[in-house]
Amino acid sequence: GITVFPYSETGLELGTKVRITGYTDAYQGDIEIQVMSLEVLDAPKNVIEPEKVSNAESMNYGEKGGKLLQVEGEVVDVILTPDGRGVAQFVVKDGSGELATVFIDGYIRSGTTGENTLADIVKVGNTVSAVGLLYSHPKGRSADGEVVLRVRDCDEVVLIRSTLELEAAMEKAEKLNKKDYTK
Repeated sequence: GITVFPYSETGLELGTKVRITGYTDAYQGDIEIQVMSLEVLDAPKNVIEPEKVSNAESMNYGEKGGKLLQVEGEVVDVILTPDGRGVAQFVVKDGSGELATVFIDGYIRSGTTGENTLADIVKVGNTVSAVGLLYSHPKGRSADGEVVLRVRDCDEVVLIRSTLELEAAMEKAEKLNKKDYTK
């Protein structure tokens, strides 16, 4: 994949075929196409599905940089937006213990609601799935970037299991274990 910039028209659906005239450029270490003109083509939509990868694979920029990836894991750290309703960044840990950092730029919203209300589901202990483009995010003035999965739509961050659901299941199991089956 490659970033197309600037493009801010609403209503362009995923999988829409477009013809772009422009030139290649680099922004914060990633190659992008600077748009001079964009034409929406009358062609069948071709939605590209994300590649489901482990957290270790998802943080390998040399192998996966620019690709559309999906990770899943338990949330171990969260940075909220200033209003406390949205999420700016979070870290998930998968079953192997590897970490993946997921970044939501300030202008990214839900394609459904037009808001970033991810703080409702992205909480430490919850298990979530996230889709995004693998990106090298700059760190201050350092030339070295931080590899992150850059979300393109808040709707692509999905709650898989909440800690409340897990606690309820554990309580139920504990009650079953205490039940006297000898009678």
